[in-house]
This record gives sequence, structure tokens and C-alpha cells, in this order.
Amino acid sequence: MTSTGLTRAWGWFLAAAASSSMAHDSLYNYIEIRMEPDGSAKVEFTVHAAELAAEYGVDPTSDNLDWLDSLTDEEVRRLIRKAGEFVGTSYRVEAWSGKEVEFPTIPEIRAATVDAPSPRPGCFVGILHSKEAPVSLDLAYADSAGKRLMIVVTRPGVFPQVRDLAPGDTIDLALSPADSRP
Repeated sequence: MTSTGLTRAWGWFLAAAASSSMAHDSLYNYIEIRMEPDGSAKVEFTVHAAELAAEYGVDPTSDNLDWLDSLTDEEVRRLIRKAGEFVGTSYRVEAWSGKEVEFPTIPEIRAATVDAPSPRPGCFVGILHSKEAPVSLDLAYADSAGKRLMIVVTRPGVFPQVRDLAPGDTIDLALSPADSRP
């Protein structure tokens, strides 16, 4: 296995461990900051979709997306907009200020319910991309978030770095390979 494959495997392991033994998605929000081998980076915001769908009678603690099959495309679009609003009001990421979070398309979301298991079942993942990785990332987590935040920083060939924040906390993460201590 390559070092990139090993790093991703550890990242998936940590995400699985966090979801199964640490806390349910109704207790934690998750961000993964991925430093790519080509020098680019992305920030992945996980949004627990069931919490956005109370108006459709969805159990907010649901950990799957099976209930999406009963919604129209317009209702799913509304949930994606709500997910974007949640990210916009819950997080401030200085390095990506002014960039828009991209969520999967409706067909991709619907296909994920049956075709591809998600590392965070029952969640939408919004992504910010950057062609050049910042040296550091200043992240603020809103007081109103209502849950703790787990941040995972993955770098090629380096063990993932994990941070845990309370609502209202801020953190300045050094993102260079030399600052990869756990």
C-alpha cells in the first residue's frame, strides 16, 4: 500500500472509530482537511442530513439516508441549501473566505444511498477546494453549533492529526508537513 493509501486508510479508520465508539453524529460535527500530494487542499464539512429534515418527519438521530427516497428533488435541493447555510453559519475558515462550499448533486446523493457506503452514513459532505494549500488555517466554530467539532487533518505519508473543539472555540492549524505532530 502506498503512503497516500495508508494515510487515507488511517483517516477512514479514525472516522469509523469516531462514529462507532466516540459519538453519534447528533453529538459531533466533523471536518476533514485534506492536504493532497499535488499541493492542493480541500476542507470537507460533514452535515448530518437527518437533522435538517425534521419538517419531513425524519428522525433527527437517523444514521442513513433511506428516507431521501420519499422526498422530491425540490425537497432534496432545499436540504442541500440548508446544509450550505449550516456550514456558512457554523464555521469561519479564513483561508477560504468568500469561496462556496460544493455539495454533491441530487443524483450523486441519491446514488450514495444504495451504491457507495459513506464514511459518515446519513450525512451530506460539502467541500471547499484550493489549488494551493495554505500554510495555516484559522477556523472559528460558532457558539450556536450545539455540538462538539472533530477536525481531522490528513497529509500524504503522515499520520492524521485530530483536534476536538467546543462550540465557540477557534483554532489556528499549522498545515505544513513539519507540523504534523498528533
